[in-house]
Amino acid sequence: MVAHRKDPRRAATGCDSHHIRARHGGLSRSGCHTPEAGDRRRRAAGAARDGSPLDPGVKSVPPTVVIADDDPDILSLVAIAVRKADLELVARHENGASAWESIRELSPTLVVLDVTMPGLTGLEITRNIRADVSLSGTRIVLLSAGVDAAASGEALSAGADVYLTKPFSPSGLAARLVEIVR
Repeated sequence: MVAHRKDPRRAATGCDSHHIRARHGGLSRSGCHTPEAGDRRRRAAGAARDGSPLDPGVKSVPPTVVIADDDPDILSLVAIAVRKADLELVARHENGASAWESIRELSPTLVVLDVTMPGLTGLEITRNIRADVSLSGTRIVLLSAGVDAAASGEALSAGADVYLTKPFSPSGLAARLVEIVR
């Protein structure tokens, strides 16, 4: 027997949509379960309204991340933060030019960039991302040692979602990354 999680949205009515689907091979005609069109598409794809899988056997795909920093130690700390946040690191680069190539090719959910890198700077990559319609959903975190308001303002006006200063803790960065991709 396959165990299914009860749908908390249906608990008040006593309807368990997972149980109905298992018994009837589809939606109930009894009127007990009448999902909106968006819910139908998510259910067809195997996901609940909150994005979690309906079937415990279905794995959800974590958001993808590209990171770039010319300092290998900082790059390693950012990679640790990405793993702690349960995100999928798809590329890491030590210069802006190769990071930009990966971003265009992979269309990641999130990029974490150093402001000053050889090749292209994080600010230039941010402007490129914001100018590319196919990357409009990409979230951008810029990291810098610059702590003044002007540096932060320049990063945000370039299109960054978040500007963080170095040094940072991997745990603190991981928490911010989780907030950003929600």
